Amino acid sequence: MSDDQGVRQSTDGTIVVTGHYRGTARATGRAYEAEFVHLWRVTDGRISWLHQYTDTVRWHQALAPATG
Repeated sequence: MSDDQGVRQSTDGTIVVTGHYRGTARATGRAYEAEFVHLWRVTDGRISWLHQYTDTVRWHQALAPATG
C-alpha cells in the first residue's frame, strides 16, 4: 500500500479504509496497481465482516496466462 491510504469510521461503526495495491504477480512476473476500498465491521473487538472493492480487471491482467 502507498501513503495515500485513509481510514474513517462511520456513525454505525463501519470502518472505511481506502488505499492502493501495488505489486508483482509471482506466477507471471507482471506488475499491477489497483485502488481499493475496504468496509469493516468490528464486533466485540474482532472483525465480524469485511467487504473489499477493487478493480478486478487489473488483477486478472496481472495473473492471467499470456495469450499468443
